[in-house]
Amino acid sequence: MDDEDEFVGLLDGMEGIGEDWVVKRQDGGEEGILDMDQLPDWDFPSDQSNTSSFTLPLLSPPPSPPAPENISVITHIEKIITSLTATLAQTPSASSLSIPLRSRRPQTTYFSPRTSSILPLPHAHPSHFTSTTFPRNPRQFTCILTLLSILHAHHSSASTPLPPPLTKRQIYYHNPTLFRSQRNIDYLLDSLAATFRLTRRDLGICAAGKGLVYGEVYIDGAYFGGEGGGLIPPSFSPESVTLATDVRSVLLVEKETIFRALNSLRSGIVREGLVMLCGKGYPDLNTRKLLLLLWEGKSIERVATLVDFDPDGVEIAATYKFGSTLLAHERVAVSGVDVIGVLSQDLISLITAAPGDDGGGGGGVVVTTLTHRDRKKALALLTRPWIPTAPSWKAEIQRMLFWGIKCEVEVFYSSGTCFAGWVLGKVGKAVA
Repeated sequence: MDDEDEFVGLLDGMEGIGEDWVVKRQDGGEEGILDMDQLPDWDFPSDQSNTSSFTLPLLSPPPSPPAPENISVITHIEKIITSLTATLAQTPSASSLSIPLRSRRPQTTYFSPRTSSILPLPHAHPSHFTSTTFPRNPRQFTCILTLLSILHAHHSSASTPLPPPLTKRQIYYHNPTLFRSQRNIDYLLDSLAATFRLTRRDLGICAAGKGLVYGEVYIDGAYFGGEGGGLIPPSFSPESVTLATDVRSVLLVEKETIFRALNSLRSGIVREGLVMLCGKGYPDLNTRKLLLLLWEGKSIERVATLVDFDPDGVEIAATYKFGSTLLAHERVAVSGVDVIGVLSQDLISLITAAPGDDGGGGGGVVVTTLTHRDRKKALALLTRPWIPTAPSWKAEIQRMLFWGIKCEVEVFYSSGTCFAGWVLGKVGKAVA
């Protein structure tokens, strides 16, 4: 299941490439462009006939979206079941039963300049929901009822304290023949959370550990400053996270290979007062929640991010900084994220410093040509609603497209320079 877990973590944070949608403002103003991400091709069929056209405000949401009602998970579940049974009782010959789920597509979210993050629209337009009907979608309908049953039993437990959160893998193995893949579990659980206006943690659900943490930090009583760090606990409580008094910055790295290379240099990381996090590519929700907790609740001054010089690296950093469409309801964006590398200037410096075969320079640097997919993703990034708030990121994407190349962080690790010194120097400049 390792490959599947990696895919699930990627899905938690990723934003697909989509087309631009023109949306008319209700105040009669000029039309705006709303970036349209595409959801992955789910195994489940879905009825999207009610989402063909609608009108919504593009950049004029209420200044403070109303807080969701304080309704328990059990109450939400019982409302759905009561509605289904009432339909059957009133019309025994009803041709279909329907469960509405809130859509998590981009037209149900907006980019807030005030918070610099992607948020769900506070109002509920009919087009924001899709219906799973029986008998039209029998397997998906059955999956939802099974999930509701599992969640209801979990939250009805009379034990004190409450039982630990369920992992998505535990739910999958409850009936693997029905669910078919953990991917389907992810989609339905996050759709239920968005429908109930709750978080995954509120549902009592957590993912298996994926993200890594290293530094002078204790989580759930475990110390993560030892050799190699460790996996972020899947259901940590905010109260259980304790930092050393001199920790003032977080270093985010995209890849596990770089994480392992840097944590082997323990004295450098600790001496600089750093905690290092790694989402292993596109970050999962648990890694993003820990980062948000460190930023908002633990007096962290700066979050320095080290990613590849390619479109995926930019989008991974954007997922941390601005949030993602699919998980906008979780509200885990961290505005303090700064990209320290790999930047275009780093690539120029490395190429000009590397001796070539003819003595001209650049011969020892490994760069790769952008693929068609890379170019498509880079162009899509330039249409993201957060681009106007990040002009330096826009310039990096434009240089990437103009040069037609990309470069991985590993190139700097193997270039013969002091890699740890290079990274820590960049972190120091970012924090200064």
